[in-house]
Amino acid sequence: MLTIQVNNQLHTLDAFPPEQTLLDFLRGNLSLTGTKEGCASGDCGACTVLVGHGGEVTSLNACITPLGALQGGRVYTVEAMQKDDTLHPVQAAMIEAHGSQCGFCTPGFVMSLIGHSLTPDAATDRNSIVEAIGGNLCRCTGYKPIIAAGMRGCAAADPDWLEPEKDRQADALVAAGEQTRVSAEPKAQYDRPSDLGALADLYAAAPGARLVAGATDLWLEATQRQAAFNHIIDLSGITDLRAIESDGDDLIIGAGVSHAQLQAYFSQLSCGAIAELLSRFGSPQVRNRGTIGGNLGNASPIADWPPLLLCLEAELELRHGANTRHLPLLSFYTGYRQTELAPGEFISRIRIPGPVDWRSLHFHKVSKRIEDDISSVAGAFLFTVQDGVIQSARIAYGGMAATPLRLTSLEPQLQGQRRDNVDLDAMDEWLAANLAPISDVRASARYRLAMAQNMLRKSLEAALS
Repeated sequence: MLTIQVNNQLHTLDAFPPEQTLLDFLRGNLSLTGTKEGCASGDCGACTVLVGHGGEVTSLNACITPLGALQGGRVYTVEAMQKDDTLHPVQAAMIEAHGSQCGFCTPGFVMSLIGHSLTPDAATDRNSIVEAIGGNLCRCTGYKPIIAAGMRGCAAADPDWLEPEKDRQADALVAAGEQTRVSAEPKAQYDRPSDLGALADLYAAAPGARLVAGATDLWLEATQRQAAFNHIIDLSGITDLRAIESDGDDLIIGAGVSHAQLQAYFSQLSCGAIAELLSRFGSPQVRNRGTIGGNLGNASPIADWPPLLLCLEAELELRHGANTRHLPLLSFYTGYRQTELAPGEFISRIRIPGPVDWRSLHFHKVSKRIEDDISSVAGAFLFTVQDGVIQSARIAYGGMAATPLRLTSLEPQLQGQRRDNVDLDAMDEWLAANLAPISDVRASARYRLAMAQNMLRKSLEAALS
């Protein structure tokens, strides 16, 4: 049984297709058509809604969010933003600033901006508003009046507009971590295990099931390819997978930790490289749902986290039933979208050995758009420098091969080099001779190589300055 609260109304479903999205439920089952379907891939933001679990409210893309993941949660759509005859200040500002023409994208912008206004100490300067709408596209109005409306509306917004203390009936109906199983059809099943042990047993017994955490990538199979899933195992109910912990000098990150959680955590460490990675990672809606384990487990050669974690010499904890093993990330990828994971085995945690000088870490990403776009090339670099001499070097790239790439044969050539004798031209020549990037719709091989060379030069110059 699935229990979900939408705009203060409780809904209970005994069965639903495992691949059903929140957007389909809102529009098809509840006729809440203010939430639009644009791209059905999480890129345009027209389907943005707000979702609450406990006291937190965040934005997400309803088009790529599995309905089952909302068990016990609260959903708010644009229809609920008005109180009686009073519009939310963001809605009023959109009218006053002429922030809408055709209006198709407007509900998504409104929900993203309202979501931003609900965050503690929400900033209302131009840069903060631009970041808040980084996952929303408009093709006719122009962004100037939308940004103006966002600045004005968020400045006037009441952070308690949704009255969260009064809207938690659904939370009370589902105990934290309670296991949920819904049989949607005779051969289809949606499981949401309550703890790590239950997940391990379930997946070991059903290795053909599809694991889903944030679904920001997997659910494209449902929306773009119309795939039907026979068995889904939803990881969103497992608290242990969402923990960030210290073990001595080592940092332990649960595979279910979202990019938004990581953004909040690393902001305290003043790590410019990870701040750059996460500010460019998808959109606020995607960061609220997507997880670090999913980014690694998808085995995409253009995933953003692998190059950086390769530089940090991260190790993966892999779980199969009651058994756990540890594997360096460097050994995890075996081919294009292929990994060392055995059937029924999953990533449970990521260990970053410490101590780490976060200021020595560099990350660069090249993509066609600044916000909400995937990499053409990504590079991560970690140089330890003492008295102007490179003591150690770690260099990794994404988008340059079938798998994320660590340049372990180039790194020793930089050790012992001083600031005034590093031969940058020789580094360029080495990359040209040893890398063989492909040409595709995102970038040509020549462009990728040039970007990889520029990233290495830039990072070396910064480390030795």
